[in-house]
Amino acid sequence: MVDESDEEFLLAEFHGNHVRGSGTLLSGPVVQREELQVPSEDGSVIYVFDRGGRHLRTQDAGSARILTSFGYL
Repeated sequence: MVDESDEEFLLAEFHGNHVRGSGTLLSGPVVQREELQVPSEDGSVIYVFDRGGRHLRTQDAGSARILTSFGYL
Protein backbone atom coordinates (compact mmCIF):
# COMPACT_ATOMS: atom_id res chain seq x y z
CA MET A 1 0.00 0.00 0.00
CA VAL A 2 1.46 3.38 -1.01
CA ASP A 3 0.55 6.72 0.52
CA GLU A 4 1.24 9.16 -2.31
CA SER A 5 1.01 12.23 -0.08
CA ASP A 6 4.36 11.56 1.60
CA GLU A 7 5.72 8.81 -0.69
CA GLU A 8 5.81 6.19 2.07
CA PHE A 9 4.61 2.62 1.84
CA LEU A 10 3.60 -0.17 4.19
CA LEU A 11 3.99 -3.81 3.28
CA ALA A 12 1.17 -5.55 5.15
CA GLU A 13 0.18 -9.18 5.38
CA PHE A 14 -3.49 -9.49 4.45
CA HIS A 15 -4.47 -12.44 6.63
CA GLY A 16 -1.81 -12.06 9.32
CA ASN A 17 -2.93 -8.60 10.40
CA HIS A 18 0.57 -7.20 10.73
CA VAL A 19 3.00 -4.98 8.83
CA ARG A 20 5.95 -6.77 7.20
CA GLY A 21 7.92 -3.64 6.34
CA SER A 22 7.83 0.03 5.47
CA GLY A 23 9.95 2.68 3.81
CA THR A 24 9.93 5.60 1.44
CA LEU A 25 9.55 5.36 -2.31
CA LEU A 26 12.72 7.35 -2.85
CA SER A 27 14.91 5.05 -0.77
CA GLY A 28 13.91 1.66 -2.09
CA PRO A 29 10.93 0.52 -4.11
CA VAL A 30 10.89 1.00 -7.84
CA VAL A 31 7.66 1.03 -9.86
CA GLN A 32 8.07 -0.56 -13.27
CA ARG A 33 4.95 -0.70 -15.43
CA GLU A 34 2.38 -2.54 -13.31
CA GLU A 35 4.83 -3.85 -10.71
CA LEU A 36 6.35 -2.51 -7.51
CA GLN A 37 9.84 -3.80 -6.70
CA VAL A 38 10.88 -3.59 -3.05
CA PRO A 39 14.44 -4.49 -2.04
CA SER A 40 14.98 -6.53 1.12
CA GLU A 41 16.59 -4.80 4.08
CA ASP A 42 19.99 -6.31 3.26
CA GLY A 43 19.54 -5.79 -0.50
CA SER A 44 19.97 -9.46 -1.38
CA VAL A 45 16.48 -10.05 -2.79
CA ILE A 46 13.75 -8.04 -4.49
CA TYR A 47 10.09 -8.53 -3.61
CA VAL A 48 7.84 -7.85 -6.61
CA PHE A 49 4.17 -6.85 -6.12
CA ASP A 50 1.38 -5.94 -8.49
CA ARG A 51 -0.41 -2.60 -8.16
CA GLY A 52 -3.05 -4.32 -6.01
CA GLY A 53 -0.40 -5.29 -3.43
CA ARG A 54 -0.26 -9.00 -4.26
CA HIS A 55 3.17 -10.57 -3.93
CA LEU A 56 4.04 -11.87 -7.41
CA ARG A 57 7.56 -13.15 -6.88
CA THR A 58 10.80 -12.86 -4.96
CA GLN A 59 13.99 -12.71 -6.97
CA ASP A 60 17.73 -12.60 -6.34
CA ALA A 61 18.93 -8.99 -6.57
CA GLY A 62 22.22 -9.91 -8.22
CA SER A 63 21.15 -12.45 -10.83
CA ALA A 64 17.39 -11.68 -11.14
CA ARG A 65 16.79 -15.42 -10.68
CA ILE A 66 13.24 -16.06 -9.43
CA LEU A 67 13.37 -17.65 -5.98
CA THR A 68 9.64 -17.83 -5.29
CA SER A 69 6.61 -17.04 -7.42
CA PHE A 70 2.91 -16.81 -6.68
CA GLY A 71 -0.25 -17.12 -8.79
CA TYR A 72 -3.67 -15.71 -8.05
CA LEU A 73 -7.08 -16.65 -9.44
